[in-house]
Amino acid sequence: MSESASQAIRCEGGAATDPSETTVSAGQSGLGYDAATDRYIYTWKTSKLWQGTCRRLVLTLDDGSEHVALSSFR
Repeated sequence: MSESASQAIRCEGGAATDPSETTVSAGQSGLGYDAATDRYIYTWKTSKLWQGTCRRLVLTLDDGSEHVALSSFR
């Protein structure tokens, strides 16, 4: 993986509300692949301050492709 960034977004509509920030993987984790489920898993640190918000995670792989995941935090 080349880089990853997270950005606060509006839960309704997805408009950005803050600038992007580089994510930090949790410990020795990071991007992994589970062959049994044919899924990639990215483990990253989140903030308790994100409670009640939504975020966009963008992973940029070494081949230049970008992959986006939207998350809401309870």
